[in-house]
Amino acid sequence: MKKIIFFLVLILASCTPQRQLALLLARHPELKRDSIIVIHDTIITPYVQSSTGFTLEDLNDMLQKSRERDSLGSSNADIKTGITAIAYHARASIVADNGKLRLIAEQLPDTAAFEHKKTIPTYTTSPPIKIPTPIPSWKVFLMYLGGIFIAEMALRLIVFILKKFL
Repeated sequence: MKKIIFFLVLILASCTPQRQLALLLARHPELKRDSIIVIHDTIITPYVQSSTGFTLEDLNDMLQKSRERDSLGSSNADIKTGITAIAYHARASIVADNGKLRLIAEQLPDTAAFEHKKTIPTYTTSPPIKIPTPIPSWKVFLMYLGGIFIAEMALRLIVFILKKFL
């Protein structure tokens, strides 16, 4: 029985979520502010490999062209003098393969982390406005009829008490 009364009190005391939020914001105005959310995003680049084949004649032609550019005073940055070149997460290697030289370029896997800041605006709410509707005439009639019935019962009770004790 106590549980039923408890649930009945809870149901009668509760109100709509809009009303609860409006009351909460009225009691605690510090909750009315914009929120900033930081989203952490991570991009992972996969391992990538690319290779191309060339012959010694191609390499000699490239060397000859670079020597011609050197005589003109231009830079020879495209000619590498090592077998492997590593720059940050990238690597390029020249290897010999069946009488051919092969240039292999590799991009090692990498992780890039980004932060995005999003602003969530404040929403102020108020309870919904209820527009009063007129009471239909048949309900007014029943209310008056009920009032007359209650008044009659009260008068009968008074008459009964007076007859009993007088």
